[in-house]
Amino acid sequence: MKNRLLPLLILVVTITACKDDSKNSNSNEVNIAIDKALDSKTNPWTGKLDQLLTLQMAAKAFGYEPSEAEVNYRKIFENPDTHDLSYEWDKGREKEMDVPHVGKMMFPEKDRIELRWVKATSLENFKNNYRTPTKEELANAEKGMKENMAEQVKQGKITQEQADMATGLGSSLGSGVSYDVVNNVGEYALWNNKDKNLSVFYKGLQFQLAVYLGDEAANKAKAIAIAQMIIKEKL
Repeated sequence: MKNRLLPLLILVVTITACKDDSKNSNSNEVNIAIDKALDSKTNPWTGKLDQLLTLQMAAKAFGYEPSEAEVNYRKIFENPDTHDLSYEWDKGREKEMDVPHVGKMMFPEKDRIELRWVKATSLENFKNNYRTPTKEELANAEKGMKENMAEQVKQGKITQEQADMATGLGSSLGSGVSYDVVNNVGEYALWNNKDKNLSVFYKGLQFQLAVYLGDEAANKAKAIAIAQMIIKEKL
């Protein structure tokens, strides 16, 4: 079985390792790398994430007023598969975080829902992309990343320091990932136990939802409810 983890991790480290100079050249390289890694196909929701999950739908799911929401539709890269949408409400909630050399501190965190990775795909590819990687696959991916970064250093595109930093980041992304199947959501759905998000496949389309309400169980339950809402009302 082809290991699809490697091209995606190489994509991440390539983006991370881009130098600040030659910005236009790097931008073109990143967009080409994204297209190659994602193997994108046109889908009816390209450029229309805010129609797949509307503000009214998100507000209804959260029980909040639409007029109080902050809407963010991010299109950082050209490939529409990388675009994402979020709705946020400031409810005065705080989240405890560990700060290096300081300790635990409280920081403001808004209640929000994020929709991302909306793309056309097959069930076979979806299952292959969203599954717990084996130790062998992680080892092969790390080897591939190191070879890719070494080649970029050789070509003078990045420094060794950038390569080491990017490779470390890429390795951490694959480490510790595991999925649980979620029943009664689309044709196939998985909960990411590391990143705490829900990936769904239905009728040739995949999408991913992440909810932040301050409680993991509530986040998962709300993500499932919103996924079911999207399928019922839009698909």
